[in-house]
Amino acid sequence: MPFIHPALFWGGAAAASVPIIIHLLNRRRFKVLDWAAMKFLLESVRKNRRRVRIEELILLALRCLAIFLLALAVGRFIGCSPTQVIPISSKAQMTHIFILDDSISMGQKVADTTAVAKAASDLADMLEDVPPTDKVAVLLTGRPEESEALFPLGFLSDPETLIGKVKSLKPSDTTTQLHRAIETAVEMFKETKTGKRLYILSDFRRHDYSSGGMIEDARREFRSLADADVELVLMNYGAAAAGNLTVVDIQMLDKLAIASVPIKVQLRVRNNGTERAENVTVKFVVRSQDSPEVALPARTIKSIDPGQTESAHIAYTFSSAGPAVIEAHLPADNLAGDNTAYLALDVRDARKVLIVDGEPDLSSPVNGESFFLAFAMDPTGDGHYGNRPDVISVDHLAEVNFNAYDVVILANVGEFPLSVGLDGTSGYGQLNALSKYVRSGGGLAIFTGDRVNPTFYNGPFYDRGKGLCPIQIDAPAGDARKKKKFVRFNPRSIANESVMRTFQGERSEFTRLVRFYAYTPIMQSGLPEASAEVGAVRILARFDNTDTTSQHTPAIVARSYGRGEIMMICTSADKEWTDWPKDLTYLSFINDMIEHLSRRAGREFTATVSRQIDYTVTAGMMAAKATLKTPAFPVQAVITLEGQRLDTRRIITYKNPRHMGIYQLNMSLGDEEKTVLFARNTDPIEGRLERITEKQLRGQIPMDFDYHNCLTTADAESATAAKGQEYWKAALAVMLLILAAEVFLGQRFGHYKR
Repeated sequence: MPFIHPALFWGGAAAASVPIIIHLLNRRRFKVLDWAAMKFLLESVRKNRRRVRIEELILLALRCLAIFLLALAVGRFIGCSPTQVIPISSKAQMTHIFILDDSISMGQKVADTTAVAKAASDLADMLEDVPPTDKVAVLLTGRPEESEALFPLGFLSDPETLIGKVKSLKPSDTTTQLHRAIETAVEMFKETKTGKRLYILSDFRRHDYSSGGMIEDARREFRSLADADVELVLMNYGAAAAGNLTVVDIQMLDKLAIASVPIKVQLRVRNNGTERAENVTVKFVVRSQDSPEVALPARTIKSIDPGQTESAHIAYTFSSAGPAVIEAHLPADNLAGDNTAYLALDVRDARKVLIVDGEPDLSSPVNGESFFLAFAMDPTGDGHYGNRPDVISVDHLAEVNFNAYDVVILANVGEFPLSVGLDGTSGYGQLNALSKYVRSGGGLAIFTGDRVNPTFYNGPFYDRGKGLCPIQIDAPAGDARKKKKFVRFNPRSIANESVMRTFQGERSEFTRLVRFYAYTPIMQSGLPEASAEVGAVRILARFDNTDTTSQHTPAIVARSYGRGEIMMICTSADKEWTDWPKDLTYLSFINDMIEHLSRRAGREFTATVSRQIDYTVTAGMMAAKATLKTPAFPVQAVITLEGQRLDTRRIITYKNPRHMGIYQLNMSLGDEEKTVLFARNTDPIEGRLERITEKQLRGQIPMDFDYHNCLTTADAESATAAKGQEYWKAALAVMLLILAAEVFLGQRFGHYKR
């Protein structure tokens, strides 16, 4: 119906009958009494009756027309109608394929409905006009592989069922995949030799037809349509991009979610509207095993300018380990599909830290190289402070699986033991395993000491600047036994990095509290150059061992290594070379270092819709039964997943998550149960609702087409008026002219007193 407010139009149109009803009531017959004195007057009336009746009918028609035009104006007649899109063809048969855009952006409000609902309604009307001898298929851009099964190409033998399916369509949670839908249509057209006609019902957003959008892939399919002599019809249901806020992403700012330790979460919001958004309220909800649902205090973003992105932050402490979810909700606006975001978390009881002790002391653990490290991380020994260290000696390195830890610390480790490979040759197998671990995102800290073997460190460990050791070292400097001379951190050398915050700013005075009686200097050859795999060496602190600042020996260095990070502290971790472990700054630095080096975990749990789910099963659950509940449960049944076995691993994969929300992976093996949550959010690009013009479309699509602008939203009033498609103002003007004519003629005919 070509009205923005059809109910108001029909009500006003019905009111056009009121003048007729009044006229008929005034013509009710009365009892006639003859009166001799009225004979001459009645004779005069009979002679003028025909003229008076014509005058009354003219006035009656003008009054009815004025009320009808008022109904057009109030109902907002816009003059757009998809009728007659189906051609009256002289051909014996035609093939009609309709591509309906059911992506997230088509959920935009259009008056009292949505763009996809309006398009589906018009599509249902068009299907009624298709002759029963023609073939019909309906494809969906958000789920082309599903729509081919729901609406297969065929004759309209049961139009009611097809129309019912079309009318029940809702917007999907996916982005538009127009090129795939057109590709499917091209294959369908190959099956017929009759006339071919393709209809695309979409909002035709500017982003989709710009570089980086889907137009590059779609152009190839449009050329295939042109080569196959397919007629193309484009029907635009896009509305103006007014008043839309979009969740860009939600992410945990910490590397790990640890129970009893506050985690920080950031939500980014983009203003895709045309006006500044003020005082945007963001609501957060937390769900976990120990608390089914907790509503957090709302956060307010003061303002977001059009096209800009602002953030809201929360901090929350989970009391126990296990799977958890944080939801974020924006206020309702013109597009509901981009107002919600989910963050899936695997809350751990503690970080797992491996300390390789190069100088253990079983008789007196306090004298071991690792004692103060472990105590600084976990003073109570129960992981309550978020860290759970495991201490091993160098002799047990061969038994270690580094991937089970978030950080690895080498404390005065002289060298790695040689091992014999499967081919019979000897090498540093665990050194290679540690390198692979760091490259994949692990963290490594190296403390030196009196047992360090310079030959190993400058050889395979340094590996010509490409190995794990970030610098080449020289013989130890200083006398740790006498402890008469010492050096300190140079306060002016402290780097502006978070890991060094203990000694930054006013706290630089703390550098004078720490004494180093011996340390490991760098070789004169200098620092290695960066490469594609290994980053440049960063000096985080220097010793004040010389009078010339530029010659101060590096005390703490760091460098990136693949996706991981390495830090080297050029002194011992115990009290043999320094009294640092006795100072409180040691405790804060060690914990900051662990946080800095920790391997990121949990990022793989949250992604956009259609990003496949992958989960590597732990060794103890290799034979577990794996099932998945999607956000569509219970409408969608529980899915059993087998997974793929690779060597000693089993990877469980769900290839095509198509719904926004939480996916729950359950694994059971005997009495043991494990639950892992995954979150899938809508693609924020769908929130960019700016439309492309017909002229721009003709420049992008390499074939001719018919174009119908089916814009029916009040939000796009200016756009429709500019196109000359909204006629309510003209109807109101004509109504006023008709009322003026009615008054003039009424006076002219003598029906109104002057």
